[in-house]
Amino acid sequence: MAMTIDEAIRHAEDKARELGCTECAAEHWQLASWLRRLAALEADKRLLDAIDLAKKLKAAQCQLREFRQKRIEEKGMHITIHPLRDNFIAPRYKTKGAAAFDLYLQEDLYLTPDEPASISLGFSADIEDGYSVQIIPRSSVGMNWGVRLWNTVGLIDSDYKGEWCAVLESAKPVQFRRGDRILQAFVTWSFRADGIDAETELRYKQLTGILDLFKNVNYSVSWESDGELPEEA
Repeated sequence: MAMTIDEAIRHAEDKARELGCTECAAEHWQLASWLRRLAALEADKRLLDAIDLAKKLKAAQCQLREFRQKRIEEKGMHITIHPLRDNFIAPRYKTKGAAAFDLYLQEDLYLTPDEPASISLGFSADIEDGYSVQIIPRSSVGMNWGVRLWNTVGLIDSDYKGEWCAVLESAKPVQFRRGDRILQAFVTWSFRADGIDAETELRYKQLTGILDLFKNVNYSVSWESDGELPEEA
């Protein structure tokens, strides 16, 4: 079994002590001295490697910071809403810090346990390429009435141009009215796998810190093609 440098140093010194004041002992002492110098060089090399790695990490952090700042300064992602019914209640962000925009019921809804109900959200939308939207229940309706999406989550791809719909179910009977906020939607940045090979393995793009990069991107939802969102009453 190969010895480490420290083990070799101890072995040479022990052997030198056993041999006493002899020429052979002096050779072992010299060997121990050389091994110590080698150990010092190895330590210096590890330190230099660590310093070099730290410099590379620092450079990567700077590039990441610059890229993130560039994304923040760029125009935020935009969704265009197309109403499909009269008296449409448009989606909107309730507060400035809201991560998701609220989706309003366009008609009254009564939910009973074990009876999924399909609802129309009353609009279609244009989503920019490279993004998608996920629909989930608002946490309050989940906690209070056990309302959930029948398919657990709704995923809207950028190439989907049809009407937005949802299938809901509830743990207890509950009545909702037109204009109630049951669902919410949030924008996500989408990326595709380089390729899918069933015989070997999936190869995905390595995107370091993707959540951190896009968490500050200013997403917005518009009313029709060029208007602003209606203000909250």
